[in-house]
Amino acid sequence: MKKNKKLIEANRIVNSTKFQCFLFSVKKELGSLAALIIGIVLFVIVTPFGLVYSVIGKPAYHAIRGEFKNAGIGLLKYFGNFIYQIWNVIKKLFWFCAVLIDLMANVFDGELIEDVITPMEDTMLGNGDPTISAAIGDIEIAAKKDPSKMNKNGWRIIRILNKFESNHCNKAIRLYKYTKKLKAED
Repeated sequence: MKKNKKLIEANRIVNSTKFQCFLFSVKKELGSLAALIIGIVLFVIVTPFGLVYSVIGKPAYHAIRGEFKNAGIGLLKYFGNFIYQIWNVIKKLFWFCAVLIDLMANVFDGELIEDVITPMEDTMLGNGDPTISAAIGDIEIAAKKDPSKMNKNGWRIIRILNKFESNHCNKAIRLYKYTKKLKAED
């Protein structure tokens, strides 16, 4: 009888652990979707109030307190800064979209790029985690030690990218490895 109770308890613990692992996997895979949905809902609920406050309430508050010495110039500065901050957010959105497109391109085109620039297999190309530039930077580092790891096409791509930003692929792989290290420390 005691063996059955111990066996039942052991099965309960194992099943509980399996369920916790399942929940962790679901959270890991769908957490970003949940965060997006929650973010959109909160944005839709809170933004109308914040916008009214930023456009009407805050300037009126400062005007009543007499903080705008020259009301026209003070309001112009306030709204100019407000619009500039909106522009900063839009620039970040453009950047995030560009990185997202790069990551998707690495998934879709990575194997093709890999075959065009290197005889190596199992590189970061084709992986949706690093950007294409970071993956090429990883190959570049290996090719500096062993030149047979990258062909002329790879070096041409690196030279083209370096015209836009000096040492682009090398910087991209260092940034990728640094952010991976930070995530591992969490």
